[in-house]
Amino acid sequence: MNRIITKKSVSKNSYSVIPACRESFFEEGLRISRNDKLCGFTNGFISKILFLSCLFSIMFMAFAANSSGQSRADALIGEMLQALQRGDFKQAILSGNETELLYREDGNTAGQIRALVHLSGAYQSIGKYRTGLEKLKAALELAGRKGLESQMPMVLSKLGNAYILINQLGDAETHLKESISLSAKENNIEVQSSALNYLGNLYSIRNMHNEALSSYKESAMLS
Repeated sequence: MNRIITKKSVSKNSYSVIPACRESFFEEGLRISRNDKLCGFTNGFISKILFLSCLFSIMFMAFAANSSGQSRADALIGEMLQALQRGDFKQAILSGNETELLYREDGNTAGQIRALVHLSGAYQSIGKYRTGLEKLKAALELAGRKGLESQMPMVLSKLGNAYILINQLGDAETHLKESISLSAKENNIEVQSSALNYLGNLYSIRNMHNEALSSYKESAMLS
């Protein structure tokens, strides 16, 4: 697969995505929807979901890292993103755990949620799906308790995908549809597009090919 992320520096524009990748995601979704007859999971399909999950996570979260005046936690977020990009998931977990602790000690709830979401993706990438799920549950509980409603759609979307990875499709659908609804109300098209893509994956697993195609199309139109 061609490389579609180019690393510059940890800043607001630290990752740029080649426009053609949007079309490739859509085409890949169509291929899965049309051709895969899934009675359960295959390693290839799990890999595709994980690839998209990590990609969206990097795209959406990289913008939060600051290029100047960083705290130790902010710097670690940058290190974690770099580790995720190069596939060094064990280092990403080490950096993420330290980052989450520092943000918690600083009372930076938004930063703590970011760290938990990143940690979830890293754990999923080494096959620890339930550990990743627990990190996202903690992030959702934290966002709700602290009244950070703007964080809810993104966390719900990631939770939906996490439930897909452990084959709890009913929970996955509930969380993804809630994410889509909330992100649409907030005009958060990035999260809405991501959740629709995950929903397309879910429908593909269920062999609901028309619904999968519709979700992939909606996601592509928002991208």
